[in-house]
Amino acid sequence: MTRTSLRVLLLAPQPFYAPRGTPIAVRAVAQAISAAGHRVDILTLPYGEDVELPNIQVRRVGRIPLISGVPIGPSWQKLLYDVRLVRAARRILQDGRYDVIHGVEEGAVLAWWLSGRKGNRLPYVYDMDSHLSAQIREANVLYAPLAHLSGYLERAALRNASGVLAVCPALAEVARRYRSADGVALLPDTPLFRSEDEEPAEEIGRFEGVRLLYVGNLEKYQGIDLLLEAFRLVAQGHSDARLIIVGGSDEAIQDYSRRFADLVELGQLHFLGPRPLSQLGSILLAADILVSPRLQGVNTPMKIYSYLESGRPVVATRLETHTQVLTDDAAWLVEPDPDSLAAGLSRLVEDPELRRTVGRNGRDLVRRDFGPERFQERVTAFYDEIAQRIAASRGEGAPAGFPTPTAG
Repeated sequence: MTRTSLRVLLLAPQPFYAPRGTPIAVRAVAQAISAAGHRVDILTLPYGEDVELPNIQVRRVGRIPLISGVPIGPSWQKLLYDVRLVRAARRILQDGRYDVIHGVEEGAVLAWWLSGRKGNRLPYVYDMDSHLSAQIREANVLYAPLAHLSGYLERAALRNASGVLAVCPALAEVARRYRSADGVALLPDTPLFRSEDEEPAEEIGRFEGVRLLYVGNLEKYQGIDLLLEAFRLVAQGHSDARLIIVGGSDEAIQDYSRRFADLVELGQLHFLGPRPLSQLGSILLAADILVSPRLQGVNTPMKIYSYLESGRPVVATRLETHTQVLTDDAAWLVEPDPDSLAAGLSRLVEDPELRRTVGRNGRDLVRRDFGPERFQERVTAFYDEIAQRIAASRGEGAPAGFPTPTAG
């Protein structure tokens, strides 16, 4: 099949590059679009690391005076930069070089706005890494009016998008509420390393006993309180169990160290703080059991795919955030309460053969369904369809077969 090469403007309203969730996903999808034969320009914020991405140009908006950065989640700083991003995109789009806009998260709302402006009626892709309005609503009850507005904008962007890339089945279902199933494709994350290329980290391996490991931030939605309460029960019956936590702010680590000082003093609980993303593979390989106690959200944590690739058994809460990817064969799923989590952890602490079986099944799952090759195949197929529809509609005004822009 002869492919049409597109010029893609990717709107990434996040610091780029940064070694965390969405920026990692932005880099991965940009590289996959480029590998599929298209030209990608990323328009992003003035913060983040400069990274070398072959055949991809990174363009940044100017800094806003007196703003030193943009926090994770909804913020007034993010809102101001969204306005600046729209203005910059309008200028860039005026030369008519681009065939499609690819908007990540709220970047898709900005793409919807830009696509409907006179002279810029371009098809756009909604890259759906989260449910924006639900995320804002969960962040703070005071954000309820903002959540209502963002819900309106989110629905409009979903209805009018030329295609939607959803990071998990739950978000794909959200997209299908507001548009036909046509044009909604799954693009799950993929492991960030291959286990054969790594060696277990000595920093983790020095802890004697059965090593339970959690990697991530220490926000409430991650279920850290649940994990620590459950581990207190595990530790009472298993003096050889060690819980190692990688990640978290100094403030959060100090708070949890005080609250669970008994476990820290016994040498069974260890907070190591953040580590570079480049060390993730070796850190996971040094563990015996990996834990994801998340309590909120529907999108599957990106780390789950790397957890599975390690070949170590994954213990996770039996909630949609996990079960849309994990099965009872490929992970140890438990109810989201301390007793159930403690029972699951204890079962694996006591049975090395069970650990090997569950870990092996998890690695088989991720390599079969979520490996880098499958990620590339999904992006290539999605953009092949977009390119074919654009090529068929050239010279006919608004692209045929694409939604006509409407309100939410």
